[in-house]
Amino acid sequence: GSYNSTTNDYTVVVQITSTDLNVIKATPNMCIFPNNTYLALGADAFTNIANILIVPILSSNARQAAAVFPDITRPTLQMFYFNLSLGAITLVFDKAVKINSFVPSSFTLQSSQSSPSSPSLVLSSGGISTPSDSTRMFTYTLTQGDIDYVKLYTNFGTNVNNTYISVLDRGILDNVNNPVKPISSGSALQASAVYPDIIPPALSSFTLNFNTGILYLNFSETVNISSFVTSRFYIQDGAFSNNFYQLNASVTSSQSGDTAQIILGSADLNGIKMTTTIATNLSTAYLRFDIGAFADMSGLPTYGLSNGLAQKAA
Repeated sequence: GSYNSTTNDYTVVVQITSTDLNVIKATPNMCIFPNNTYLALGADAFTNIANILIVPILSSNARQAAAVFPDITRPTLQMFYFNLSLGAITLVFDKAVKINSFVPSSFTLQSSQSSPSSPSLVLSSGGISTPSDSTRMFTYTLTQGDIDYVKLYTNFGTNVNNTYISVLDRGILDNVNNPVKPISSGSALQASAVYPDIIPPALSSFTLNFNTGILYLNFSETVNISSFVTSRFYIQDGAFSNNFYQLNASVTSSQSGDTAQIILGSADLNGIKMTTTIATNLSTAYLRFDIGAFADMSGLPTYGLSNGLAQKAA
């Protein structure tokens, strides 16, 4: 800090730097009341008018404050960053806040600065906050459901012009329980940076039901149902096998999301059954697909699963 007195006097005012002040505010149970506010001074902290060093105050015998004027300013969200690949939002405040007081449902991601209309997302509880102690900046990893919802849209959370946030009163508290300053949904804060999705979609699991004639697919993220090329899918009897059947008479059904259905045409159903070795049970039901067999909502195509890496049915 720097002292702020203009004349020699018995009283010296020291202005604490914002960096030091934030460290103090981030430390629980410090400088809130006189009984947790003490001062130690080194011998070279000041000199008197005769240029003689002051008598030091050792940390083992620190001087208690006569009075403490508590912090009554509300924390303000200064900026935020959104990473769509990681599904994470980083919040930066002007002072330390208590991470364990964070209420996700008080924060709404918006695609417009002036309106919370669709698409928008009230953050769900259940995500992960890091770090977990008091700090000015922390990252909240969204739940998978929230991530999938954002990725469902091409005009939401993809750049700074369609990524905003609004905050309700008491969405988070500082260390002396001052609530965050609200940000209206009508004048939401724009993201300082948005990192787009760069991770291609992948198959998580699949189920083949011969009774319904449907191939049920589960993915790592939201996929664009209109991007599917069913002729690039192969059903085979092992992770690597020359006994495979390439779909050619099937269509997709359902909306874009992290699940999809391929309705097998009669020609494909009969073709698989005629092989007598493919998908007769779990141990002979594997699926692979070519690069570009499907893509996510941002147009990123799948890397595919090559022969040798075919996935076993769930």
